Amino acid sequence: MSEESSGKKNASLRKIKEGKDVEDTRMDEVFTVLGYNPVDITRTKIRSKLVQKTARRNIFKNTPIKIVTILGSKGLSRDYTFLVNFDDRFLLDRNNDGDYTISDVSICKFLVALTRARERVSIYTGVEEYPTYVQWIKNEFIDDRT
Repeated sequence: MSEESSGKKNASLRKIKEGKDVEDTRMDEVFTVLGYNPVDITRTKIRSKLVQKTARRNIFKNTPIKIVTILGSKGLSRDYTFLVNFDDRFLLDRNNDGDYTISDVSICKFLVALTRARERVSIYTGVEEYPTYVQWIKNEFIDDRT
């Protein structure tokens, strides 16, 4: 290797270190001096981008979601549970007059629903006012995102 060629390579390396642009024709020399193969670098970068793109597309594909009734969830536990369309008509019993009443069985159903989550329970209602059972929960435990 001639001194002139070695000097140009060192100058190119210095420019890169300083964050300056280096001529494309010099980059092959820089890769060679550093022991890098540009094709391998490109292949690795493309593979990484493809994996990221595929992972984003399939993020929910491998997320196990189980949809069950409250009674069907008894004995199960998950990190997160969602109670959807949760309002009084699903847990309160109707008496002979057509009024909703609270029974021991309905309280037990509610407790089963609440205790399935290890981390967080999210309750979604279709009504303006909190359902009766939700009103029993202390406000400090409620994150109201209406």
